[in-house]
Amino acid sequence: MIPSATAYGLFSREAILELLDDVELSRVSNADGVKPLTQGEEYIDLLDLAPGVQTAKPSPGMSPADSVRRVDVSEATWAKILLRVPACRGASHD
Repeated sequence: MIPSATAYGLFSREAILELLDDVELSRVSNADGVKPLTQGEEYIDLLDLAPGVQTAKPSPGMSPADSVRRVDVSEATWAKILLRVPACRGASHD
């Protein structure tokens, strides 16, 4: 049986969160204390991994909830995340 896209997304989301250390996880999990995404900021949407790395565009109410922002993790962790997200494999995001 082939897993549904939802099941694949949940697995991938969990797999990405497991890559974060305690400090990074607290930054990502603390949505109440996190600033809104700023224009041009790179992030991965944990609820929709298909697009891979996205760049924030100006829009009302942009929220970092359910996302991993590049600025919230180390370069080493970001590189590991890029290996897990299918849309990012083989692409350069420097």
